[in-house]
Amino acid sequence: MELLYSLLLGLVQGLTEFLPVSSSGHLLLVGRIIGYSPSVAFEIVAHLGTLAAVVIAYRTRIKEHIVRPVSKPSLVLIFSTAVTAVLVFVFEDTLRATFSGSLLPYAFLLTAILIVASSFVKAKNGKQVGFFEGFVIGVSQAAAVVPGLSRSGTTISTARFLGVDKKESADFSFMLSIPIIIVSAISELVRHYDEFLTENLLCLFIGFVAAFISGLIAIKLVLKSIQKGGFKIFAIYLTVLGVLLFINDMFLKWI
Repeated sequence: MELLYSLLLGLVQGLTEFLPVSSSGHLLLVGRIIGYSPSVAFEIVAHLGTLAAVVIAYRTRIKEHIVRPVSKPSLVLIFSTAVTAVLVFVFEDTLRATFSGSLLPYAFLLTAILIVASSFVKAKNGKQVGFFEGFVIGVSQAAAVVPGLSRSGTTISTARFLGVDKKESADFSFMLSIPIIIVSAISELVRHYDEFLTENLLCLFIGFVAAFISGLIAIKLVLKSIQKGGFKIFAIYLTVLGVLLFINDMFLKWI
Protein backbone atom coordinates (compact mmCIF):
# COMPACT_ATOMS: atom_id res chain seq x y z
CA MET A 1 0.00 0.00 0.00
CA GLU A 2 2.86 2.38 0.78
CA LEU A 3 4.25 1.86 -2.73
CA LEU A 4 0.84 2.72 -4.21
CA TYR A 5 0.63 5.87 -2.12
CA SER A 6 4.12 6.85 -3.25
CA LEU A 7 3.09 6.45 -6.89
CA LEU A 8 -0.11 8.44 -6.39
CA LEU A 9 1.53 11.29 -4.49
CA GLY A 10 4.42 11.42 -6.95
CA LEU A 11 1.98 11.80 -9.83
CA VAL A 12 0.06 14.47 -7.94
CA GLN A 13 3.25 16.38 -7.14
CA GLY A 14 4.49 16.32 -10.74
CA LEU A 15 1.21 17.33 -12.35
CA THR A 16 0.25 20.03 -9.89
CA GLU A 17 3.72 21.57 -9.55
CA PHE A 18 3.42 23.14 -12.99
CA LEU A 19 -0.31 23.16 -13.64
CA PRO A 20 -1.76 26.34 -12.07
CA VAL A 21 -3.57 24.47 -9.29
CA SER A 22 -1.05 24.28 -6.36
CA SER A 23 1.02 21.17 -5.68
CA SER A 24 1.24 21.77 -1.92
CA GLY A 25 -2.51 22.26 -1.70
CA HIS A 26 -3.25 19.08 -3.62
CA LEU A 27 -0.74 17.01 -1.67
CA LEU A 28 -2.44 18.13 1.55
CA LEU A 29 -5.87 17.40 0.11
CA VAL A 30 -4.98 13.98 -1.27
CA GLY A 31 -3.24 13.13 2.00
CA ARG A 32 -6.43 13.94 3.89
CA ILE A 33 -8.55 11.81 1.56
CA ILE A 34 -6.36 8.70 1.66
CA GLY A 35 -5.34 9.20 5.28
CA TYR A 36 -1.64 9.17 4.50
CA SER A 37 0.89 11.93 5.14
CA PRO A 38 4.15 11.70 3.15
CA SER A 39 7.44 12.13 4.96
CA VAL A 40 9.61 15.20 4.45
CA ALA A 41 12.14 12.92 2.73
CA PHE A 42 9.51 11.85 0.21
CA GLU A 43 8.48 15.46 -0.43
CA ILE A 44 12.11 16.42 -1.07
CA VAL A 45 12.62 13.58 -3.53
CA ALA A 46 9.33 14.30 -5.31
CA HIS A 47 10.35 17.95 -5.69
CA LEU A 48 13.66 16.80 -7.14
CA GLY A 49 11.65 14.78 -9.66
CA THR A 50 9.85 17.93 -10.81
CA LEU A 51 13.19 19.75 -10.84
CA ALA A 52 14.56 17.12 -13.22
CA ALA A 53 11.48 17.57 -15.43
CA VAL A 54 11.87 21.34 -15.82
CA VAL A 55 15.64 21.00 -16.35
CA ILE A 56 15.00 18.57 -19.23
CA ALA A 57 12.22 20.72 -20.71
CA TYR A 58 14.26 23.95 -20.51
CA ARG A 59 17.76 22.57 -21.04
CA THR A 60 18.47 24.92 -23.98
CA ARG A 61 17.46 28.02 -22.03
CA ILE A 62 19.36 26.84 -18.96
CA LYS A 63 22.49 26.42 -21.10
CA GLU A 64 22.11 30.04 -22.27
CA HIS A 65 22.00 31.25 -18.65
CA ILE A 66 25.07 29.19 -17.77
CA VAL A 67 27.02 30.47 -20.78
CA ARG A 68 25.94 34.08 -20.11
CA PRO A 69 25.62 34.31 -16.30
CA VAL A 70 25.81 38.13 -16.21
CA SER A 71 23.34 38.77 -19.03
CA LYS A 72 20.23 40.73 -18.09
CA PRO A 73 17.86 37.68 -18.23
CA SER A 74 20.20 35.73 -15.93
CA LEU A 75 20.56 38.59 -13.47
CA VAL A 76 16.80 39.18 -13.42
CA LEU A 77 16.25 35.48 -12.65
CA ILE A 78 18.79 35.61 -9.82
CA PHE A 79 17.30 38.83 -8.47
CA SER A 80 13.75 37.47 -8.51
CA THR A 81 14.87 34.30 -6.72
CA ALA A 82 16.67 36.38 -4.09
CA VAL A 83 13.51 38.42 -3.46
CA THR A 84 11.54 35.21 -2.86
CA ALA A 85 14.22 33.72 -0.62
CA VAL A 86 14.48 36.83 1.57
CA LEU A 87 10.71 37.14 2.01
CA VAL A 88 10.27 33.44 2.82
CA PHE A 89 13.08 33.68 5.37
CA VAL A 90 11.62 36.79 7.02
CA PHE A 91 8.04 35.49 7.11
CA GLU A 92 8.86 31.79 7.57
CA ASP A 93 6.87 31.34 10.79
CA THR A 94 3.78 33.04 9.32
CA LEU A 95 3.96 30.98 6.14
CA ARG A 96 4.51 27.69 7.99
CA ALA A 97 1.38 28.40 10.05
CA THR A 98 -0.63 27.92 6.84
CA PHE A 99 0.75 24.41 6.20
CA SER A 100 -2.13 22.88 8.17
CA GLY A 101 -4.34 23.53 5.15
CA SER A 102 -6.84 25.74 6.97
CA LEU A 103 -6.70 28.28 4.13
CA LEU A 104 -7.07 25.79 1.26
CA PRO A 105 -10.58 26.83 0.10
CA TYR A 106 -9.70 30.51 0.10
CA ALA A 107 -6.29 30.00 -1.52
CA PHE A 108 -7.75 27.84 -4.31
CA LEU A 109 -10.40 30.48 -4.99
CA LEU A 110 -7.81 33.26 -4.96
CA THR A 111 -5.73 31.39 -7.52
CA ALA A 112 -8.81 31.06 -9.73
CA ILE A 113 -9.50 34.80 -9.44
CA LEU A 114 -5.90 35.67 -10.36
CA ILE A 115 -6.03 33.39 -13.41
CA VAL A 116 -9.30 34.84 -14.69
CA ALA A 117 -8.39 38.47 -13.99
CA SER A 118 -4.99 38.20 -15.67
CA SER A 119 -6.57 36.72 -18.81
CA PHE A 120 -8.13 40.12 -19.56
CA VAL A 121 -4.78 41.92 -19.57
CA LYS A 122 -3.24 42.51 -22.97
CA ALA A 123 0.48 41.93 -23.26
CA LYS A 124 2.73 44.71 -24.49
CA ASN A 125 4.45 43.82 -27.74
CA GLY A 126 7.70 42.02 -27.04
CA LYS A 127 7.77 42.93 -23.35
CA GLN A 128 10.21 40.79 -21.37
CA VAL A 129 10.70 40.36 -17.63
CA GLY A 130 12.92 43.17 -16.32
CA PHE A 131 14.13 43.90 -12.80
CA PHE A 132 10.88 45.56 -11.71
CA GLU A 133 8.79 42.70 -13.07
CA GLY A 134 11.24 40.24 -11.51
CA PHE A 135 10.83 41.90 -8.13
CA VAL A 136 7.01 41.75 -8.21
CA ILE A 137 7.02 38.17 -9.49
CA GLY A 138 9.49 37.22 -6.75
CA VAL A 139 7.11 38.66 -4.15
CA SER A 140 4.21 36.71 -5.65
CA GLN A 141 6.25 33.50 -5.60
CA ALA A 142 6.93 33.99 -1.89
CA ALA A 143 3.19 34.40 -1.25
CA ALA A 144 2.56 31.18 -3.18
CA VAL A 145 4.28 29.20 -0.43
CA VAL A 146 0.79 29.19 1.14
CA PRO A 147 -0.82 25.81 0.24
CA GLY A 148 -3.59 26.26 -2.31
CA LEU A 149 -2.05 29.36 -3.84
CA SER A 150 -0.48 27.98 -6.99
CA ARG A 151 3.14 28.97 -7.59
CA SER A 152 2.90 28.70 -11.36
CA GLY A 153 -0.60 30.21 -11.48
CA THR A 154 0.41 33.12 -9.24
CA THR A 155 3.72 33.93 -10.93
CA ILE A 156 2.36 33.59 -14.47
CA SER A 157 -0.70 35.70 -13.62
CA THR A 158 1.51 38.33 -11.99
CA ALA A 159 3.69 38.51 -15.10
CA ARG A 160 0.55 38.85 -17.23
CA PHE A 161 -0.71 41.72 -15.01
CA LEU A 162 2.60 43.46 -15.70
CA GLY A 163 2.06 43.18 -19.45
CA VAL A 164 4.51 40.35 -20.14
CA ASP A 165 3.82 38.08 -23.10
CA LYS A 166 1.96 34.81 -22.34
CA LYS A 167 4.74 32.49 -23.46
CA GLU A 168 7.43 34.56 -21.74
CA SER A 169 5.36 34.59 -18.53
CA ALA A 170 5.22 30.80 -18.49
CA ASP A 171 8.88 30.39 -19.45
CA PHE A 172 10.06 32.76 -16.71
CA SER A 173 7.82 31.04 -14.14
CA PHE A 174 9.23 27.62 -14.98
CA MET A 175 12.81 28.86 -14.99
CA LEU A 176 12.18 30.58 -11.65
CA SER A 177 11.07 27.25 -10.17
CA ILE A 178 14.54 25.75 -10.66
CA PRO A 179 16.55 27.76 -8.10
CA ILE A 180 13.68 27.89 -5.60
CA ILE A 181 13.23 24.09 -5.69
CA ILE A 182 16.99 23.63 -5.22
CA VAL A 183 17.17 26.07 -2.30
CA SER A 184 14.06 24.59 -0.68
CA ALA A 185 15.31 21.01 -1.08
CA ILE A 186 18.71 21.84 0.43
CA SER A 187 17.09 23.67 3.33
CA GLU A 188 14.74 20.80 4.14
CA LEU A 189 17.48 18.21 3.64
CA VAL A 190 19.71 19.92 6.20
CA ARG A 191 16.83 19.98 8.70
CA HIS A 192 15.58 16.44 8.13
CA TYR A 193 18.56 14.48 6.73
CA ASP A 194 18.05 11.81 9.39
CA GLU A 195 14.71 10.79 7.82
CA PHE A 196 16.53 9.39 4.79
CA LEU A 197 18.23 6.84 7.03
CA THR A 198 14.93 5.09 7.80
CA GLU A 199 13.04 5.78 4.56
CA ASN A 200 11.94 3.06 2.13
CA LEU A 201 14.26 3.66 -0.85
CA LEU A 202 11.87 1.99 -3.30
CA CYS A 203 9.11 4.40 -2.28
CA LEU A 204 11.45 7.34 -2.79
CA PHE A 205 12.45 6.04 -6.22
CA ILE A 206 8.83 5.53 -7.29
CA GLY A 207 7.92 9.02 -6.08
CA PHE A 208 10.84 10.56 -7.97
CA VAL A 209 10.06 8.82 -11.27
CA ALA A 210 6.32 9.53 -11.02
CA ALA A 211 6.94 13.22 -10.29
CA PHE A 212 9.47 13.46 -13.11
CA ILE A 213 7.22 11.92 -15.78
CA SER A 214 4.04 13.72 -14.71
CA GLY A 215 6.03 16.96 -14.38
CA LEU A 216 7.11 16.77 -18.02
CA ILE A 217 3.52 16.15 -19.05
CA ALA A 218 2.30 19.09 -16.96
CA ILE A 219 4.84 21.49 -18.52
CA LYS A 220 3.67 20.54 -22.02
CA LEU A 221 0.02 20.94 -20.97
CA VAL A 222 0.65 24.41 -19.59
CA LEU A 223 2.51 25.59 -22.69
CA LYS A 224 -0.22 24.17 -24.92
CA SER A 225 -2.92 25.84 -22.77
CA ILE A 226 -1.07 29.16 -23.07
CA GLN A 227 -1.10 28.87 -26.87
CA LYS A 228 -4.80 27.98 -26.97
CA GLY A 229 -5.99 30.88 -24.85
CA GLY A 230 -5.11 30.45 -21.21
CA PHE A 231 -6.01 28.72 -17.98
CA LYS A 232 -9.76 29.23 -17.75
CA ILE A 233 -10.42 25.49 -17.43
CA PHE A 234 -8.12 25.41 -14.41
CA ALA A 235 -9.88 28.44 -12.93
CA ILE A 236 -13.21 26.63 -13.21
CA TYR A 237 -11.73 23.54 -11.56
CA LEU A 238 -10.25 25.55 -8.69
CA THR A 239 -13.50 27.44 -8.15
CA VAL A 240 -15.49 24.22 -7.89
CA LEU A 241 -12.85 22.66 -5.64
CA GLY A 242 -12.66 25.72 -3.42
CA VAL A 243 -16.44 25.90 -2.98
CA LEU A 244 -16.67 22.18 -2.19
CA LEU A 245 -13.88 22.45 0.38
CA PHE A 246 -15.51 25.50 1.92
CA ILE A 247 -18.81 23.59 2.28
CA ASN A 248 -16.92 20.60 3.72
CA ASP A 249 -14.98 22.68 6.25
CA MET A 250 -18.02 24.68 7.31
CA PHE A 251 -20.69 21.99 7.44
CA LEU A 252 -19.82 18.41 6.39
CA LYS A 253 -16.38 17.76 7.93
CA TRP A 254 -15.91 14.70 5.72
CA ILE A 255 -12.20 15.28 5.05
